[in-house]
Amino acid sequence: MADNSIDLRRYRRQYRAHRLSGADPRGEVRVGLQHQRPNQARHIPFVSNQYAVLLVLEGRGTYSDAGSGSQPLGPGVLLQRFPGLKHVQSIEGGRPWTAVFAAVPRCVYRTLELCGAALPTESPVLECPLDAWIPETVLALTRDLESASPTMVADVLCRVQRFLVNLRHYLMESGSAEGRLFSEASRLLHESACSRTPLPELAEQMGISYSLFRQVFRRHTGMSPGAYRIARRMEKARALLCRGDLSPGEVAAQLGYRDVYAFSHQFKAQHATTPAAFRKRGRES
Repeated sequence: MADNSIDLRRYRRQYRAHRLSGADPRGEVRVGLQHQRPNQARHIPFVSNQYAVLLVLEGRGTYSDAGSGSQPLGPGVLLQRFPGLKHVQSIEGGRPWTAVFAAVPRCVYRTLELCGAALPTESPVLECPLDAWIPETVLALTRDLESASPTMVADVLCRVQRFLVNLRHYLMESGSAEGRLFSEASRLLHESACSRTPLPELAEQMGISYSLFRQVFRRHTGMSPGAYRIARRMEKARALLCRGDLSPGEVAAQLGYRDVYAFSHQFKAQHATTPAAFRKRGRES
């Protein structure tokens, strides 16, 4: 089930996880990447008040609970951790294990259920075709949660929720022609985040009209391709600014802006602060 668009070496190097919680642990939000080097087998008992999804990129293991018995885990398997459900996750030794995950409070999951936007609940283990947009989105959310100011936390939580909704759409459509179009469109938009390639040219690369390109993408994400590409560009901008070793002008150049003023204008429109102020806050935190 492995997909050539997944660069496992990149995600092994990017191992990171972040959580943000208040006084009540049931309100915790977690996103990140797991990587475990080949070693002895692990058997991990879990019970959580959160809802979480975990997508296996490499490695083997099993999942078991009292209701569904034991089920295998491997690349292309999506594991759901339901709130309050006791279960055991086992990871085989002798091979590396890499996975991405996202977890939200129980109340957020209940909202998704009420809206009919939750993932299928028939089984905690689902098949999920591997595609780079999933780990790339999780990595971007992790970076944003790491650097989020108190006023930006709600925005990150909303984006984690949107990720779960997009994941549901992806699973439902992955076997269809439209699902394959969405997967290819999201890949091209990720790759062109720092370029000025006109969006109609991306549609042409896919062999479809720009009108269909926009329709498919908006149905799956709730936003236009242009807005999605700007969002990816802003994710890269925040990551570069938080490093602290590049000036706003150098970040603007790396992201393909014609000058620092155009970059600052778009950044401030998205974040209500300037790149310089954001960079300073990141260096002080």
